[in-house]
Amino acid sequence: MTTSKSRRSYVQIKEILDEVLIRPVGTVVELDLKHKSTRDDFVFQVWGFIRVDRQDNCHLFPDPTHPMNNASEYDRIKMRKIGETKVSLEMRRVEAISKRVIEPGTEEALAYDVERLLDKMETSRKGGNNQKKQ
Repeated sequence: MTTSKSRRSYVQIKEILDEVLIRPVGTVVELDLKHKSTRDDFVFQVWGFIRVDRQDNCHLFPDPTHPMNNASEYDRIKMRKIGETKVSLEMRRVEAISKRVIEPGTEEALAYDVERLLDKMETSRKGGNNQKKQ
């Protein structure tokens, strides 16, 4: 099955995703699509639309270092299949992510490097990441 590369093919999908974007974070939009094949087609169409939006943004933001180059505002939407016929859409919760900037040459950077080194030593002592625990 192929997907269209035209934004016009996804008018209804865009309307649904735009509705999710304007809702407060944590609001779930649940769709009952009546049939498993309809649900799977809807999911396929959503990913097709997001792909087209990313490609369009490559033309709008040609600088590869721009955050919207090859990205979509719809990337923030989490989609889950529920049962055989339902799909839920909701904005991803960004506030759950904590960010810490560690400046080089500080005590905190040194402590961080030591912690990473100790983790590597512990991993290699146990036989690496791929070895099963007994």
